[in-house]
Amino acid sequence: MVKPLIPPAVDVLGPYLTTPQSVSSRPGRTGDAAGDGFSWFRDCTDENSEDGTPLGAEFLNNLKAQFITLFQAAGLTFDADELLALAIQSGRVNFGGTSAGTANAPSITLVPQPTDWSALVGADINFVVGITNTGPAALAVSGLAGTKPIVRPGGAALKASDLVAGAVFRGMYDGTSIQMAGITQSTPGSVDVYGVPGTTNWTVPDGVFKIRARVWGAGGGGGSMISADGAGAGGNGGGYAEGVYSVTPGDVIAIVVGAGGAKGTVAGGGTNGLQGGTSSVGSLLSATGGGGGGSGYAGYAALASVIKGVGTGGQINLDGQVAANAYVIGAVYMASAGAGTYNTPGTAASRGNSFKGQQPGGGSSGVAGIVTNATDGADGMVIIEY
Repeated sequence: MVKPLIPPAVDVLGPYLTTPQSVSSRPGRTGDAAGDGFSWFRDCTDENSEDGTPLGAEFLNNLKAQFITLFQAAGLTFDADELLALAIQSGRVNFGGTSAGTANAPSITLVPQPTDWSALVGADINFVVGITNTGPAALAVSGLAGTKPIVRPGGAALKASDLVAGAVFRGMYDGTSIQMAGITQSTPGSVDVYGVPGTTNWTVPDGVFKIRARVWGAGGGGGSMISADGAGAGGNGGGYAEGVYSVTPGDVIAIVVGAGGAKGTVAGGGTNGLQGGTSSVGSLLSATGGGGGGSGYAGYAALASVIKGVGTGGQINLDGQVAANAYVIGAVYMASAGAGTYNTPGTAASRGNSFKGQQPGGGSSGVAGIVTNATDGADGMVIIEY
């Protein structure tokens, strides 16, 4: 049994039951019965009979109008080329241009306008996103009542930035919701690195609702030496913190990079190295600097600071490393190494000048065997990824 055709609302493809010799059931085909709403052509019974269906202008004009509507909706220039194939190839009838409306309530216009959502079941729906979404969204189509939710592949609700302004949305209406063809609209990742001590105001870019922030506190300064037979201690490493945070486009967040702890000097009978500065991203997370190393003097191996860098506010929070005390091997005094921190190694131990800590957040080593100043600890750092 051949599946019957769906009765038409309007029999636009004729030949119309008012046409002479037209019939109400399709000749030679079982399943399209009389009264199904269609009219059908029939051939003459023989070459001498005139009982076939004549081709009227109304039928031909209606048939032509169907193609004209398709060609115009596809934006084609009328010529003798393969217009029907080009119209199908263009996909313009399913393209809604750039969406209007709001971030989570976009709207489009299709040409020609559908009259009911049921007409779009299984149809591709494509448009350029006008405004980046901030959460679950629903699409309005001009001429149709209500909206339909836009969902991720599989049916999950949209998350912020799944629809990115300027990106092409491709989806299909499944009768309930419009499923994205894939999560391909995300913008390429960006990384902002801040390594110079001080404060910078960072404005959250358009379309950014999540950031990954990483902070290193600054390293402690090394301890000086005021005699040839003693040793200063190295500075401690800064703390580290890392996390992912929700933000709002246009928000201004203060980015603070801590300066390396000041070096110990020989002035005034010798000074200890100082603690490094704190680095932070607004009130989201921060990391304090490592303590500075003690200053040595004749016959004395200095002690390291007990102040360690500490990370707070992150999903990951790590302490900086703590330097060892200066030490003596036989009659030879050795300054202790500057301590490291996350992803930053410490310096070597030294006999002589101080080794500066590595950025971000490394402590500097102390001085031993000579009378001289140490070096400042390494500066901290902030990295924002979005």
